[in-house]
Amino acid sequence: MTIYLGSYCAEKVLGQCLRKKRTYCVFDSLLARIIQEQGTRDQLGLSLGTAKVPICGAITPEQMQQINFEDIDFSDFFGEMNSNTHLPSSQEIQHRLSSALGDP
Repeated sequence: MTIYLGSYCAEKVLGQCLRKKRTYCVFDSLLARIIQEQGTRDQLGLSLGTAKVPICGAITPEQMQQINFEDIDFSDFFGEMNSNTHLPSSQEIQHRLSSALGDP
């Protein structure tokens, strides 16, 4: 649940970069990442900052109201949701119905 912001030189000696760092915005869920990426960044034009100065804050209620959710592609979220869903088999459904109705 990350968005890559870039990399930068974290340590230089005599003009040579000795150590680079990569910066990411990390979100609690895939849904949060999608809304940040497509809502605040793409629709509202708000920056997530740079590799050296990340701005990975939460969306305000006012910003949330400005986002057009019909324009957001939730296919990654739905794909993950579907892959984690367990649907019962027809035998399991019949067994549950029989148990609930008291049929032997």
